[in-house]
Amino acid sequence: DIDKLLPAMGYSSKQITDLEETINQTECDIVITGTPIDLGKIIKINKPIVRANYELQETSKPDLKNLLTDYITAS
Repeated sequence: DIDKLLPAMGYSSKQITDLEETINQTECDIVITGTPIDLGKIIKINKPIVRANYELQETSKPDLKNLLTDYITAS
């Protein structure tokens, strides 16, 4: 069921507009993004954007795949 998940990519025009409005109305000094895409290329906001990079290293069970599978099939 995709309705349980937020896609990491594939923003619609409405989602982009909503995101821009939300960020522009938020009181903050900087926006830190951790998305796979460069949001700064698709949104226009009134704050500086810094991209955070990360890497997942799984060290225990259940791993992310198992957790997500269990979550999706739980309904």
